[in-house]
Amino acid sequence: MDGQYLKYVRNYDYWQGGDFTNVDILYVWFITDPTAQNAAFINGEIDFIDNVNVDLRSMLDVVADQCTMKEQIKETMYYLQFKMDGKAPTSDQNLRFAIMHAVDRDAFCTLMGGGTVMNDFFTTHAEGHQPDKPAIGYDPELAKEYLAKSNYNGETLVLLSRSDIEYADSIMTAMADYLNQIGIKTQVDMVDTATMNSRRADGTYDIFMVNLATWDGNALTQNLVPRVVQDMHHNGYVNEELNALIMKAFGDMNAETRVKTLEQVGDILYDLQGPLVPIVQIVGTPCVRNGLTGLIENPLGGYIFTEIAVEESYLK
Repeated sequence: MDGQYLKYVRNYDYWQGGDFTNVDILYVWFITDPTAQNAAFINGEIDFIDNVNVDLRSMLDVVADQCTMKEQIKETMYYLQFKMDGKAPTSDQNLRFAIMHAVDRDAFCTLMGGGTVMNDFFTTHAEGHQPDKPAIGYDPELAKEYLAKSNYNGETLVLLSRSDIEYADSIMTAMADYLNQIGIKTQVDMVDTATMNSRRADGTYDIFMVNLATWDGNALTQNLVPRVVQDMHHNGYVNEELNALIMKAFGDMNAETRVKTLEQVGDILYDLQGPLVPIVQIVGTPCVRNGLTGLIENPLGGYIFTEIAVEESYLK
């Protein structure tokens, strides 16, 4: 929650031994306002920002000689899930393509303060990612053509997301506006986590959006098996060919053949534009105060703080 923090105290009996840190207490503050984050850094109240909003980077120019900023792609995506039980309007493939062509995902990246449009199901470093596959582009006129071919009959589509997800309200509001522009009626429902879980368990949604990380580069355990094969969010769609390919990849210990199978999975999901459709992947810009050492760069985004320390000259 905004304004709260985690407090970590140095363990002098750490099993690895050694004296690799001189930090006795480490605070991790949760500050959701990007302007407030920058102000706290400028005032010396914090020494690290996980992600500086792209539109506010110039605010830190006054302390440019005191810090380092480096853009990093993160294995975290925002994705849509469509209800596809054969009854919901979004079961219609033409309607899903209309929706995907109607939304400007580059604008979503701007709203998020940095990101990249995803072209396929997999994040950049995940097995199965096909970088040369073209992304579904923003094209309102093409969206209207798909809408005309669909069975959409003026129903109000409910766009569901969690109120605690960063930028979710802005993205869903923008998405509703894009869909309204091509003739799709929408209603945005921003709910708390408990309500979201209940709505997904009941399957009472048309489209929901959440974020999801693929920290180990394995989309099978985090995305495909639970969300597609097991349908943990009750979207109602069953595709035996797709499920069989996912489970084949899941049990394949050979990386080369597993990746080829995952590419087939990606092709099917791409042609369906459902049930899961990744929309954007986060590109973050951490800001690190000079003198803060021992941060281990995570190739999947962000830093690991296992051996963090502060240079003595910085303490003075």
